[in-house]
Amino acid sequence: MPDFDSFVVLAEMRTGSNFLESNLNALDGVTCHGEAFNPHFIGSPKDAPILGVDRAVRDAAPLDLLARLRAAPGLHGFRYFSDHDPRLFAPLMEAPRIAKIVLTRNPAESYVSHRIAAATGQWKLTDARHARAERVAFDATGFERHLERLRQAQLRIMGALQRGGQSAFYIDYDDLQDLAVLNGLAAWLGVPARLEGVYALMEGEISVLQVEKKIRSRVKRQMEKTQREYYLNEQMKAIQRELGETDDARDEVMELEKRIRKTRLSKEARAKADTEVKK
Repeated sequence: MPDFDSFVVLAEMRTGSNFLESNLNALDGVTCHGEAFNPHFIGSPKDAPILGVDRAVRDAAPLDLLARLRAAPGLHGFRYFSDHDPRLFAPLMEAPRIAKIVLTRNPAESYVSHRIAAATGQWKLTDARHARAERVAFDATGFERHLERLRQAQLRIMGALQRGGQSAFYIDYDDLQDLAVLNGLAAWLGVPARLEGVYALMEGEISVLQVEKKIRSRVKRQMEKTQREYYLNEQMKAIQRELGETDDARDEVMELEKRIRKTRLSKEARAKADTEVKK
């Protein structure tokens, strides 16, 4: 069993990292300090210092804060996204005593969740009664960018783990309600404490998940319809290009036909020209 001195949750927005942090903090001796290296705040939007380090000091010397987290009594960690301080990625990935927890979520679900949060302004919600409804549209180009960004982030993590000869604990969004999986994570971290049930804050979040699930299924149907139309349109354009039926091709044919009509040609020459144009 590895002897870890700290941990990092490698995640992205809308993957359930707040849920996971709530459960980690419910374990005796474990402290997750939020987004400790988010460039816009330290820990959380409240911007409270972490282990005596404020945002200005962290920005000047981020590795000093990492060292404090590793040296602090108990097991301390943080959440790290691909858009957080890039100076941290290599040092934390190269350290085998920093436990790597990789949190993932279905890309379509995280995309929809992000669009809903952006539309409603509710990035963290613990009471479903306060949930705001909002209609969101599927953006095929935006979804493709989202997929590519997630793919690049996972490749970067996998490559760093392979080069360092390290392993990670992979956990999916849907596992966050599985008590056995969460306690398996505690065992992997080497923490003797175990959760007796889903953390109270998580219970509040579960009702939110149920509301979000209904919204997500509704939006997913819209996404699938729009995506089908998008790909059908692209296929039709490709077929038209192959058959020379695009607007540009049609314009070119019409122009050639016009020139043939204006040109004095013999009957045989005109027939030959007309045949060539129609090919």
